Amino acid sequence: MAVWRLCPTELRASLVDRTGACRITGDFRCAFRFSEGRAAVEVGGLWGYVDGCGNWVAPPRFDTAGSFSEGLAAGFIRQPRRRVFVDLEGREAFAAPEGCGYVGEFSEGLVWASWGSWTIPKPRAVRSERGGCGYLGRTGQWVIEPRFESADGFRDGLAGVSLNGRYLLIDAAGAVIWRE
Repeated sequence: MAVWRLCPTELRASLVDRTGACRITGDFRCAFRFSEGRAAVEVGGLWGYVDGCGNWVAPPRFDTAGSFSEGLAAGFIRQPRRRVFVDLEGREAFAAPEGCGYVGEFSEGLVWASWGSWTIPKPRAVRSERGGCGYLGRTGQWVIEPRFESADGFRDGLAGVSLNGRYLLIDAAGAVIWRE
C-alpha cells in the first residue's frame, strides 16, 4: 500500500510506502490513488499513467483521466473530443461512442456512461440533463442503452438507476429487478 503526498507549493508529488520511504517523486501537479498498479498523474496540464516504479505507462496526453478498474481506465481527449479507455500497458483499448459525456469505472464488466450533457450529483453516479445514462461493455458498445436519468456502477449483479424520478435496481441485461 502506498499513498501520494502532494506538495502544492513546489508542484511535486511523492509516492510514500508504509514505512514512510519515498518511492517516487515527480513534477506532478496532481496525482490519483494507485489502482491495479497504476496511478493517473498530471504534468503540464495533461494526464498520463505511471506504474509503481514511476515509469510512464501512458505518457501525458489526456485532458482528464480516471482510475483503473478491471484492467481499463478512462481518459478524455479534448481535441478531437473523445473518451477513450486504455489498458494496463497504456494502449488504447477502445473509444466510447461519440456523444458520451462522462463515464465511470468498470464494475462487473460494465461501465456506466452518459450520453448528451451531464452533471455529477454524487460520487460514482451521473445525471444526464439531455440524453440518458446507460452501460458500455468492454468493447465500447452500448450493452444497456442510455435511457436512464442517472446510473451507478454494478455491485453483486445489480446497479442503481433512476427513471422518471424513481429509483430502480437493474440487472446486467438492463431488466428492472426492483422499483422504489
